Amino acid sequence: MSAIHANCPSCGGQVSFRIGTSFVTICEYCSTAVARSDRGLEDHGKVIDLIESQSPLDLYLSGSYNGARFEIVGRTQVKHSMGGVWDEWYCAFDSGHWGWLAEAQGHFYMSFKSPLDAAPAYQSLQPGALVPGVGEGNLVVSEMGQAQILGAKGEIPYPLEPNATYYYADLSGPGGVFATLDYGESTPVLYLGKQVTLDEIGIAVSAAAREDGGMSISAEALECPNCRGSLELAAPDQAERVGCPFCGALCDINQGKLKILQILDKDKFPDPLLPLGSKGEFEDHEMIVAGYMVRSTEWHGEFFYWEEYLLYNARIGFRWLTSSDGHWSYVEPVPVADVDQGGVDGPKYKGRSYAAFDTVSSQVEYILGQFYWKVSIGERVSMSDFVNSPCSLSEEKTDSEVTWSLSTYIATEEVEKKFGVTLKPPNAGTVGLNQPYGQKMVFTIFFLMIALSIGAYFFSKSHNKETVVFKDTISFEAAPKSESQVLFTKPFKLEGKRNIQIKAFTPLRNAWVYMQFDLVNEENGSATFFDLPIEHYSGPDWDEGSNTETTYLKAVGSGSYTLRVGVERKNWSKPVTVRVTVTEGVTRFWYWLFLVGFISLLPFFTFFHRRSFEMKRWSDASEPGPWWARNSDGWDSDYD
Repeated sequence: MSAIHANCPSCGGQVSFRIGTSFVTICEYCSTAVARSDRGLEDHGKVIDLIESQSPLDLYLSGSYNGARFEIVGRTQVKHSMGGVWDEWYCAFDSGHWGWLAEAQGHFYMSFKSPLDAAPAYQSLQPGALVPGVGEGNLVVSEMGQAQILGAKGEIPYPLEPNATYYYADLSGPGGVFATLDYGESTPVLYLGKQVTLDEIGIAVSAAAREDGGMSISAEALECPNCRGSLELAAPDQAERVGCPFCGALCDINQGKLKILQILDKDKFPDPLLPLGSKGEFEDHEMIVAGYMVRSTEWHGEFFYWEEYLLYNARIGFRWLTSSDGHWSYVEPVPVADVDQGGVDGPKYKGRSYAAFDTVSSQVEYILGQFYWKVSIGERVSMSDFVNSPCSLSEEKTDSEVTWSLSTYIATEEVEKKFGVTLKPPNAGTVGLNQPYGQKMVFTIFFLMIALSIGAYFFSKSHNKETVVFKDTISFEAAPKSESQVLFTKPFKLEGKRNIQIKAFTPLRNAWVYMQFDLVNEENGSATFFDLPIEHYSGPDWDEGSNTETTYLKAVGSGSYTLRVGVERKNWSKPVTVRVTVTEGVTRFWYWLFLVGFISLLPFFTFFHRRSFEMKRWSDASEPGPWWARNSDGWDSDYD
């Protein structure tokens, strides 16, 4: 359909309706919202200028969604009651349908007007609760509030009224499903879709925002109304609160104008370890430190403090970097509905279960730099933390919003490398909320050593040839008790450097024989002494001892050897025969078993070291934690 051109009823300038189904177009000359009806063009009032934005989107960019081509033809800026601003881009599809591409804090959501049988009353909704009868019945309220239309540009597919306010509820579903219940009309409207990336919908970064193939980080300077210091804003279009790093003035920002709210005590808290404006790379994007916040919580009469650094990149939005007792974590937002809260062992996210750690009320103590909502000193939220190191899940709740985030532990050295700073190591004796146990490789090494030991045993047994070098029966005649009986065996050869097994057998019963041996080298006369006592007793229903005794000798040098054998026995009046076998190169199983037992001490001691580590982690928790990490007196005794 060809474009319709007309004159603005306010200024007379030319306005165009490029899309046949557009209701409103914004006059480029006087910012009037021009609506068309069966009576002609109507003046719906002027809209304010759009806040300058680092958005990668722009009018007339094209893309595709599920194979259907669209073009961005309009834009509105909307502000919610907490001060945050988001953009809604209107996508005209070639099929004649409309889509809404919402952009908020670096995230993008494509949605479409969808049928709604019966909308729940706004007052019946609660953050974190399921919304029955909407979508497939698995949508959860993530945020509720009142929104105000600030500005607009291009063509709009509904009768836009400048400065109009309406109530809304954002919903989250599994797998990135996103929906909004719009209560701005007489009958609530449902917009249903999902979270997307610009790559998924085939939109390239706008030319104005393209630099080296990605979004560049820029900063806009404002002047502090208290000390006249220059305030660098990483995301000026999304700034709602600004804390001056020079004088501590906390300012509200409105259309680029700063208003002092209060003067904070700069000496009460230390300067940020990561200076405002410093940059580091996360998720393959350069991010700037836009804000610094100190938060606290009270536990059993003691206050605990931690620092939070707000990071920003126009391409991916806001992230957080937290520091507590020198332990650092990188924090990413998590869709509310992607957290399965019905697990027996705690909430699940992406297949991992997280154990409940604590539920506390946290308070904002101090801020510097910019923030994307109207944060105030003393602002409180309810926080619940769940742990599965090196990650933790956190839920934050207010009366109007519930958010989930995933924190991933980062070593201090990595933070230093990313930002080019020098930091103190974590406080001695402390364990971070989601700090991983540093000796996990011990168990991998243990199983590897066990496998290698077993493998070495069977390799040795299969490749170490056992050779019987001597086997003979030695007979001792009856003799008086006082007579010394000593015999020498025939000579035999030993290859050397192989262990030796000596086995002796005698068919005695209810008697004992004590044999003394010398393994004698016939060439140099050196000898190795050992003895073999044999005793065997039995009765009608019992048997004790053995007719066989074995000993092992360490390897000796190669050469010709003989055995010198002397005996003592219980009954000297009877002869004694002893069968002696000498085997060279015998693989000893018990040596290998002893080695495996020694290696097993490694995980044994590691378990108790790990237990001590986990006890430190859970010592400040309001939840018991795993049973093996509790104090020996029992967890309840510490938390009565």
